[in-house]
Amino acid sequence: MEEEKATNTCCAKEYSRKKVWLTFIGFGLTCLILAVMVATGFAGALRTYVSGFVASPWLVVGGFFLFFSLCVYILEFPLHWYGAFALEHQYHLSNQTFLQWLWEDSKKQWLSFGVGIVLVELLYLCIRCYPQTWWVYVWGIWILFSVVFGKLFPVFIVPLFYKYSTVPDTALRDRLRAFVDAFGMRVKDVYSIDLSKTTKKANACFCGLGKTKRVILADTLLNAFTPDEIESVLAHEIGHYRKKHIVKNIVVSCVVSLVTFYVLYYLLQRLVPVLHYTAESDVATLPLLMLLASIMGFFMMPLQNMLSRRMENEADDFAIDTTKNKNAFFSAMDRLADMNLADRTPHPAIEFLLYSHPSISKRIARQRARCAKEAS
Repeated sequence: MEEEKATNTCCAKEYSRKKVWLTFIGFGLTCLILAVMVATGFAGALRTYVSGFVASPWLVVGGFFLFFSLCVYILEFPLHWYGAFALEHQYHLSNQTFLQWLWEDSKKQWLSFGVGIVLVELLYLCIRCYPQTWWVYVWGIWILFSVVFGKLFPVFIVPLFYKYSTVPDTALRDRLRAFVDAFGMRVKDVYSIDLSKTTKKANACFCGLGKTKRVILADTLLNAFTPDEIESVLAHEIGHYRKKHIVKNIVVSCVVSLVTFYVLYYLLQRLVPVLHYTAESDVATLPLLMLLASIMGFFMMPLQNMLSRRMENEADDFAIDTTKNKNAFFSAMDRLADMNLADRTPHPAIEFLLYSHPSISKRIARQRARCAKEAS
């Protein structure tokens, strides 16, 4: 038993270390591609090429974004394939064949492209129409988009990839529904999705706004966890709702995006003449804007993750306080770590930079300390 546990810990360390390296390499590769496009004049040449076929600024922006997205996707595909498919198979976490993965991934890419082209068209429309204040209008559009997307995500986006169903165990469903109702959370039902068609990992989430809010439990979690453990996981997700974490995340997003768009506006004004773009509204500036936004996002990520970890701790507190079942919480955390090959004790620097959740060891230790304090 101890030997098996040591082997699992070793695998989790290896898997997590490779995921961390992929994160840094992926960020570096993206920045390199964008920087090369800016430095070599590729972006300007691509804009000139597209402009030779169409005259409308809408079509120029759309055509440029299409070819730009295709170039980036092709260049990043090998690393993306390894991280999302090969590595998952190496550690026996994936349930997909290559063709199944490619189909699901293509849907994500087309969805991302569809959303992206709308936002990019609106970005350059604002720059053309309001050259001095475009960042304010773009910020407003981004906030509106975030709210609308958050509201539509559970009812339109999730069904594109997974099938909803009610929890099949009637007794468990009634228990979970009663638990949800006890906290005044108006949801149609507690839903399960067929996550097992893609992965062996377990997960749960609370998403949506207003009438679209839903608690979603993966079928892998329902099949592997005890009813007490499932209730503990559900309580954690309800904790996010009761603590208004989605609203708080929107507020944080408002502040971060406002700062980001202003800095982009400030830098773009000064870099356009230096890099010899025709104007700030020149769509060839897109790789530059994305490069600057990526760098800013990377350096702001630790702060956002720190806030996220605090919210996760608050949700853990809520789960323990409401279920009154600390052992179910501890065993659920252990089971999640095993199923997801989570590194229970990551390096503090890596946890600070990249982890949106506290490490499993810290989550368990924190709740043990709380319980001991309350018992004394």
